[in-house]
Amino acid sequence: MKSICSFILSLSTFLFSTLLISHSTITAQTPSANDSYIAVEFQDGSPEIGEPFFKKVNLESSKFASLQTGNDSIDAIVGVGSQGETEGYYVILLKDGELHSARLGLGMNEVEEGHLMAEVDLEISREESLVATLEVSHYTESNTLFYRWPAENGENGVIRLRRESGPIQVGQKLPEIQVHSLEGTSVSLSDFEGKYVVINWWASFCAPCIVEMPGLNQLVQDYMHRNDLEFLAIAWDDVERISSFLERREFLFKQTITTTEVTSIFGESFPRHVIIDPDGDVIFDKLGGHKDVHLEIERFLYEFLSL
Repeated sequence: MKSICSFILSLSTFLFSTLLISHSTITAQTPSANDSYIAVEFQDGSPEIGEPFFKKVNLESSKFASLQTGNDSIDAIVGVGSQGETEGYYVILLKDGELHSARLGLGMNEVEEGHLMAEVDLEISREESLVATLEVSHYTESNTLFYRWPAENGENGVIRLRRESGPIQVGQKLPEIQVHSLEGTSVSLSDFEGKYVVINWWASFCAPCIVEMPGLNQLVQDYMHRNDLEFLAIAWDDVERISSFLERREFLFKQTITTTEVTSIFGESFPRHVIIDPDGDVIFDKLGGHKDVHLEIERFLYEFLSL
C-alpha cells in the first residue's frame, strides 16, 4: 500500500473553487444520457474508499457519485465537499484500492451560472505517463451527475488509458518561461542562471495553495541566507487579484503572473511545485500540495542537494 505521501505526490492538482485541470474546457452545452453521457445519482456523505486522503487534505464530503469505469481494478468518484468555508467538486481515482489521482475544485461553467461542465485529465501512473480523461456535467440544483469517458467508439462507460508526457519532466530541461512581476517587469528563468529555483504554481482561489503558504514562508526564511537558491511563485491570476490577496496574506516567494505560454507548460492544476538545478534541469516535480508540503521540499533540498 502506498503511503499517503506517495498518494499526494501523484496528485495532478489541487485547487478548490474554480479550476479546470489539464486540458480543461468549459462549454454551454447541456449533456443528457442520450448524448452518450451516463446519468448517476449523488449519494449523501463520504465514500469509504479514499478516506485517508480526505483526512489528509481536511476535506469533508457532503455527497458523492460512483462512476462506471469498465475496469474491475479502477474506481472513480465525483463528489461535492468542503475545506473549511470553501466548497467545491472533487474527483478521485483509485487502482486496486490505492489512490492514484485526485482533483479538487472543478470549475463552474462561466457561461451558465450554477452549472459544472468540465473535462478532467486523471493520472493513473506517473511512471508510465498513463492518464484518462473524464467529462462531467452537473447543475447545482439537481442531484443527477452526467459523465463519460470520451472515446471514438462511444463506449463511454469504459475508462480509456493513454500515454501522455507533459512538457515538465524530471531529468529534462524546463522549457524557457517568461512571466511578469506585479510591477509589470519581465522575469525569465535566465534571470536565475546558475541557481537552484523552487517554483510554486498557484492561484489565489486555490484553498490548498493557501493552506501550504505558512510552511512555504518558513522555507524561504530558513534558506534566505543562500545565494544559490531562489523561490519563485507564478500565479494563474491577474495582478489586481493577487495584489489584493497579498494585502491580506503573506507569501514570501518572488511573485509573478503567468502568461498563456507558461500556463500551457504548467497546466491548470494547482498547486504544483517544481525545482530546477543550475543547468535548468527539472529535479523535482510535485503535483498537489498540503500544509506540510514544505517539509517534503526541505527534505529534498537537504538530502538531494546537500543544502
